Amino acid sequence: MNHEKMRIAIDIDDVLADSLPEFLEAFNRRFGLQISVTEAGWEIFRRHPGIPPEQRQAFFAELYQADFLGSRPLLPGAREGVERLHGEGHRLFIITGRLRQDRDITERWLTQRGLSSFFQEIVYRDGVQAPLHKRRAAERLRLDVLLEDEYEVALAAAELPVRVVVFDRPWNQGPLPSRVFRIHSWPDVFPCLDQQTSLHDQPL
Repeated sequence: MNHEKMRIAIDIDDVLADSLPEFLEAFNRRFGLQISVTEAGWEIFRRHPGIPPEQRQAFFAELYQADFLGSRPLLPGAREGVERLHGEGHRLFIITGRLRQDRDITERWLTQRGLSSFFQEIVYRDGVQAPLHKRRAAERLRLDVLLEDEYEVALAAAELPVRVVVFDRPWNQGPLPSRVFRIHSWPDVFPCLDQQTSLHDQPL
């Protein structure tokens, strides 16, 4: 493993936590739809504008009541991967698409799973769409690496001198720039980090 210390940001949902498939199941059940996981996405309501706002609000209220965000299971290898990155001296951050209003739930989730002490900062989304939010955060934090699962976020972040590592999911298929690496599991993260220590001094 390369011993250069890097600045690495990690997404929560579907990188650390198993989230979107169950969210989609609840969405389909609530609205009587049959959207496949390949068409899934966290901003799914933008693609279904016919759902009335009051029904959308009721759906999210049900999720909060069921503690959906606070009960997500860790993905295999996630805790071990974070511990390894931290143990090797990398500076770790979280950039999540979760809103600021979800901060208490999210910090409780991290604490209960023994992860909170590994991260120097958690950056929440504040109204803007996820690709712009995460690109801005990656630029501000001067990241070397972003671990992500959303296709549009990966494309946006790749415009920066940042290596983007995308966890392969049915909903993020498509061509990727050369700076973006597609992987299948947490152990695959580390070969990606070996390839180059920092891109900040590299030409775009």
